[in-house]
Amino acid sequence: MMQENNKLQPEAAAAAMLKLTMTSIDKQWGVLQPVFAAFTTDAVLTRELEDTLLQELYVAVLALELYDLPHVFASGEDREIESELLRILQSGDFAPLRLAEPIRLQYLPRLREIRKEETDDMGAKLLEEAVGILYDRLPLPLKPSAPQGSFLWSRLMQAMALWIGKWPAIVKGFAAAPPSRQ
Repeated sequence: MMQENNKLQPEAAAAAMLKLTMTSIDKQWGVLQPVFAAFTTDAVLTRELEDTLLQELYVAVLALELYDLPHVFASGEDREIESELLRILQSGDFAPLRLAEPIRLQYLPRLREIRKEETDDMGAKLLEEAVGILYDRLPLPLKPSAPQGSFLWSRLMQAMALWIGKWPAIVKGFAAAPPSRQ
């Protein structure tokens, strides 16, 4: 699919994914906010906790998107885009948020291990693994100790399933873009 499109630059693709992911999550924040609040002692989210929860959502979704790169892009190009996205997350305004570290150190290794397993529904297994990592990282004092089957778990599964899988849209957007005048 990607081999035909020479217009896509790794940095531009990474920036587009970052923007699309964060915008998607921000638009749905009002739906998840009360769910998260239900698992705090005061049933209210402080601004600091909201920021932390949003960061955790960004990390989980971006990790799944990064994992999906080899399935959408030509070999080599996928690694360039992954490197660019991680570089963007480690630079500028994103650096203090430390978003790249959990992606690189926690999510990607575990998602790559899942790929080695034999399963009928790899997509569901990857989603479940990413939600499991996210669930463990959420600083919510009243979250159930057994995540599967809980209300919080099911809401996270639903939300994440809606947010992932945007690479084909990004590729199509770049393919439809007029050539640049360089």
